[in-house]
Amino acid sequence: MISADLLVFPQPLAERILHKISKENGVPRQGIILSTTHTHSGAGSIATGFLHEQVFGRYRSKVEEGIVSRVLWSVRQALENRNPVQWSRAAEDSLLGEFVENRAIPGGPVDASLSVLLFSAEPGEVEAVVVNAAAHTTLLASQDMRLSADYPGG
Repeated sequence: MISADLLVFPQPLAERILHKISKENGVPRQGIILSTTHTHSGAGSIATGFLHEQVFGRYRSKVEEGIVSRVLWSVRQALENRNPVQWSRAAEDSLLGEFVENRAIPGGPVDASLSVLLFSAEPGEVEAVVVNAAAHTTLLASQDMRLSADYPGG
């Protein structure tokens, strides 16, 4: 799993990264998961085309190259330094109930669940934690519909 502080991985960028990882490291494409934090403050200028450029700004190949090179460096580091780990999972269906609300439909449905994956090399020695919670990464009050700075990667 590769996570980046981006709004999305546009399809051409995702395909390029998947191809390079697979070719350079022998990792099958079906063994690679690309994920983003969906931050609205991540790098822009990473895709071509009218819609992408309206959302991300004018395409700049140097920005895309920077993302690709950093992802590939991270993959190489992870493969060179990998160790066996044990993993465990925990989930709570309604833990976030008081912290989430439906901004589009007041009182409407929400996903208040929180899931955690914990990876440990030795008991009590945490290697990595993956947390999943449904949250749109803006910090304005729910009735304020403006775009804002956000919290991923903080």
